[in-house]
Amino acid sequence: RERISNFETLEISSLTVEEAKELFQSISKIKDDEVLDELLNFVGYLPLAVQLIAKTLVSNKSLTPKKLLDKVNRGEFSQIRLSRHESLLNLLNNTFDASSLDNKELSILQQFSILPSLEINYKQLEKIFNRINDEEFSFLLDELVQKGWLNYRDNVYLMHPIIQSFIKQFKTPTFENTQKIYSYFTKLLKNTNDISKIVQNFVYLPYIDTIVDFASKNLITIIDNKKSTLADFYENTAKLYKEYGNYKKALLLYKNVLKINEGIKTKENLVPIYNNLSEIYQIMGKFETAQVYNKKIVKLQKNIFDENDLV
Repeated sequence: RERISNFETLEISSLTVEEAKELFQSISKIKDDEVLDELLNFVGYLPLAVQLIAKTLVSNKSLTPKKLLDKVNRGEFSQIRLSRHESLLNLLNNTFDASSLDNKELSILQQFSILPSLEINYKQLEKIFNRINDEEFSFLLDELVQKGWLNYRDNVYLMHPIIQSFIKQFKTPTFENTQKIYSYFTKLLKNTNDISKIVQNFVYLPYIDTIVDFASKNLITIIDNKKSTLADFYENTAKLYKEYGNYKKALLLYKNVLKINEGIKTKENLVPIYNNLSEIYQIMGKFETAQVYNKKIVKLQKNIFDENDLV
């Protein structure tokens, strides 16, 4: 890692919440405690990162704390400008050196980058990465910790959000090298109509939210023969959101399923998707829109019947 000019040298270990607030407020004053808490949580209370976002607000007067937080939430952290000639994008590229990573290490980091920045225990990682009882996986994680790419304590691992931003920007994950993660959550979310499953899967929502967001932003780059895997993931996730009453997200995902399935599946497979869309619009009181999908179902079933009659 390179030393960054104009920043005080501090220990790498995380600050306490109060220490992080004190350091931040000594550089840039924020009155909104909620915004400050979210920004500090994003940077993981690391001294250098706290200084970085505080100094960014001082140097960029057009950037308010709320605008900065909005950029962070939209995944645009690396695009924030520090000065006329420097952006966080340049700073990240100059700070992190990925040249020492081999292909296997890089693949692990790319997969980590589409997960939320939460502490995940080793046993859970084995399942998510489909590396159960895999000795090499354990060694790879240890090497990435030693190199500073992952944090580790008490048998849990975490990738810092800033490192996530770097990986996504400069070593962008593809659906192909993250497909195992989608497959894991697709299987996990099956049978979401079972109430015990719904309660059990609630803890995975932060993971699912992050993975859905990444997939949605990269849908156009996913090759056709992989889209059926993504469609299954979207459909199971949509069912979960529907059961939880998050109809807005459920609609978005069902429409993504529809967009994919119209090109790769038979007409029979579209009927349940139209049916779910109709049900959600009815629940939301949008009966005219629900009727549109009901008519699509009738028309589709008639076409299927006519085609079968000709055989």
